[in-house]
Parts: sequence; C-alpha cells; structure tokens
Amino acid sequence: MGGTCRADTNYPSNLVHLCHSCHEWVESNRTQALADGWLIRQASPLPPSDVLVLLRFGSSYLTDQGGIAVEHPEDAAIRWAAADMSGRARRDRAA
Repeated sequence: MGGTCRADTNYPSNLVHLCHSCHEWVESNRTQALADGWLIRQASPLPPSDVLVLLRFGSSYLTDQGGIAVEHPEDAAIRWAAADMSGRARRDRAA
C-alpha cells in the first residue's frame, strides 16, 4: 500500500462525502472529475483549499475548517480591504 507525507491529505478541504454511485462515477470519469474538482492529484502544486469544486449551486472552495466559500478567501480579503479604503475615502471627502 502507498501513502503520503502531505499534511493536507486529510484536511476537510480535501475530503468530499460521496454516495457509492457518485464515487463510481468519479473513478470512472477521472478527467472530468479532475476538471470539476472532485478529484485532486497528489502531485498537485495547489493545496486542496485552492481547488474549485463544482457543486449543485455553482463552483465553490472547500475550506480547511470544513466550510464552503463561494470566493477564494484571499480574493474576499482584497475585496473587503478595497471596500474599506473606498469607505474611508468617502468619509474623508465628506468631512
């Protein structure tokens, strides 16, 4: 049996609960499963939390804490920082 030394192998962002028939589909359609984020190569340079997963309501990221993020956390932080700076600029002009 093989193994891995990657710490993120058992992170929640790398785990998806599938029924038996969905698991069979992923294993039988590996190219599409890779494209949809249902399967991640061990040699992937990306951590699992950086892989978009196609879900029934759209593509999302699985977080290391076991949640779902619609946008990448880094993108959200940049957007919020920009919004905060924009709000400060408006307040400064109004003063």
